[in-house]
Formats: sequence, C-alpha cells, structure tokens
Amino acid sequence: MAKIIRMPVLGIAIANISINEWFVKEGDEVAKGQPLLDVQTDKITMEVPSEEAGVLRKFFFGTEAELTDGIPIAIIGDAKEDISQLIAQVENELQGLDVPQLESGSQPQAAPIPAAEPEPVQSDGKVLATPLVKRIAREKGIDLSKVRGTGPGSRITKGDVLASEIVPAVVSKPPLQRKTTPEKSRVPQEEILDIIPMKGTRKVIADNMVRSAQTIPHYTIDADVDCTRMVALRNKLKDDFREMHSVDLTYVPFVVKAMALAVDDVPLVNSILEGDQIVVQRFANVGVAVAKDDLLYVPVIKKPIEKSLLEVSRELMDLAIRVREDRLELNQLTGSTITLTNMGIVDLGSDSGTSVINPPEVAVICMGRVRDRVVPVEGEVCIRPFMRLLFTYDHRVVMGIPGSKFAQQMKHYLENPELLLAT
Repeated sequence: MAKIIRMPVLGIAIANISINEWFVKEGDEVAKGQPLLDVQTDKITMEVPSEEAGVLRKFFFGTEAELTDGIPIAIIGDAKEDISQLIAQVENELQGLDVPQLESGSQPQAAPIPAAEPEPVQSDGKVLATPLVKRIAREKGIDLSKVRGTGPGSRITKGDVLASEIVPAVVSKPPLQRKTTPEKSRVPQEEILDIIPMKGTRKVIADNMVRSAQTIPHYTIDADVDCTRMVALRNKLKDDFREMHSVDLTYVPFVVKAMALAVDDVPLVNSILEGDQIVVQRFANVGVAVAKDDLLYVPVIKKPIEKSLLEVSRELMDLAIRVREDRLELNQLTGSTITLTNMGIVDLGSDSGTSVINPPEVAVICMGRVRDRVVPVEGEVCIRPFMRLLFTYDHRVVMGIPGSKFAQQMKHYLENPELLLAT
C-alpha cells in the first residue's frame, strides 16, 4: 500500500530545512532505512532514510526547496499502484504554502560535474551554497561570490568557506552599523543599534515558547539541596576524571543522573500529552539546554539511568563542543522526554524563576549555582554549600503531589550522591 513520506521532525529550534540532494529517482526500488535524500538545516546536515520499502513513485520537491518538518516530500508504494488520491491529498495539504513544487513529471536533476574553473554564482546572481554555509560566511565576513565552490555543481561547501579565510577572497568584516529602520518602527533611527530579524532558529524557538505559554498551565516549586556530600564527592573524583579521562567533572552530570533515577520513582513527570491521552514513558531522555551566543540548543542524553557518571560527563562535554562547532547530529537533538536548564552558569545572587516547558514534555528542571549558605545544624551555626532546584510542571498532567514527590526524590539523590555511582 502506497504511503506518503514526510520530512522527519528534527527537534526544537530546527529551522531552514533545505534539500541538498536526492539519492534516488522516481521508479527506483528503495529499502526501508535506505537514505532517500540529504538535507541541510541551520544546525546539521543529515541523510533522511526511507520509512518504507517499495518503489519511489513521486517527488514533490527538488533541490534548494526550503521546507518545514512534517511536510510531505514523496510517495512510496507498489510500481503499478494507483496513487492519484495520495497525490491529491498532498497537493491539497500544500496549498497556500510558499514552497516551490516540482512540475508534474519532472525530477530533481543530478548535480553536474564541476568544470575546471567552476563559477559559484548562477546567472541570476544566486550563490550556490546551503543556508549553513551562508550563515558561516556571514559570521566570518566572507564574500561568497569570491569563493570557488568545490562541491557538486560548483556548490560552495563549508570547507571552501573555512579555507578561504587564508586567501584574498576574504572580505574584512565591517563594524556593526545601524540597519535601516522598518517603516513601522516607533524607535527613531538614530537610537537604533541593531535590528535582528525574527526568523530562522530564533523564530522557531519563539513560536514554540509562545505555544507552550499559551497552552500549558505552568506552575513551579523549588527545593534547596544540601550539596555538602556532592561537593566532597566531586572534589574527590574531578582530578581522576581530568587526568585519566580528559573530562572536566561539573555538577550537571550529578543532576542528570538524579533526574533519571527520580523519573524511575515518579514516572508521571516523564510523560507527554497526546490529545486526551497521557503517555507515560519508561525511560528518561534528558535534554540539556546549551547556550551558544544568544540562542539555545537542547541536545539529549539518552537513558542516563543506564550510564555511569563518567559516561554522562563525557557525553555532556562532547555535546557542548558539538554545539559550539555546529556539529550536532539529528539523533543528538531529538527524543528528549524531560529538560534540564542551568541557571548556575551566571551569578545573579539568586536562583529564582520559572522555565518554559518544551512541549510535548510536561516538566522542566532548572538548577542553580552551588552557593555557601549559613544554616543551623544541630544547634550550631554552620556554612554549607546549597543548590536551589526549580521544578516547572504542566498542571494538566503533573499535579502537586507527584510534582512534590519528584522534587523530593531528586533532592534525596543529590544529598546522597553515592547512590548516583551505583547505577
């Protein structure tokens, strides 16, 4: 039976999905899991595998098409099967979308072999480069019209841009200048420092957060964690982690492990809401918010309950490096069931606030900085390190009692960190 193949959902804040290359043509046999096409986003380059086995009957988009996740891109079925109803369904779905489709009967053309002197700019002035390459060039102040492309069809690759930094094709980056004031701006032009377009990754994040705030009834509780034993354990382990494994041990892996164990105790916080169903998931996959510049990425630690503290630490360090170098892969950005954000990276003197839930998840935890605090202990005044944890829940799913129990369990594991080493 013929089926519609859709662009996979690539995770929060993925934007600017464009098709680089189709690996098959109409009429080709494809196996389930076989790569169908190569796509480029503003964060990653990836191959999209076929969800079905059969004959690729129809494409809907060619190369350079800018798409969104979930959009239909092809039909796979039997060679002689009538697919007219599916084609009509897709065309009806795509009505009103500003995405150029292939003309009936046409197919994406294979990229031509580069000439000896490739020209990276088409006759219409369009630079042959993916959105990611264009963004890298903008950030580095490189004029792509002066860069020779070595990719298929003279396409400019990321390597071409990076290599051009050491040759005269580089144009020095101009100083920050005021941009033209939009017609409807109420701010006088002389008062404007910069205008940042609300598009791409920034718009995807904004739309997701607006949807979360408008549709999810948030509530937040907090817990103060005595970190005396966790600080002592970290101090005991950190030199060995660094010298033997080249890993810098922070407090984040402790919190990730505690979240996974607490989910095992209170599974309801590890749910997603699907229509009128609460789907409770067996294992926690912890999305850890990582900042780059002024944007936020959420790579995922899969099943940390099955990993050692060292493994979680190593994976967190690798993901942070990948974020900074724009090397995140699809499987590292998808599949989170609960999210952790770290307010402790800045010293505000206070760790209060409400995080916004990443739908369809129902919980987000914010960890604060470990701070010394004066506290009474058995009638004595002592100074001990404390961390504040903030738990924000979707009240439709996680009500007061399970939310408090989850917070209590996380506090228990962090105050008894030896338990985190036992798994």
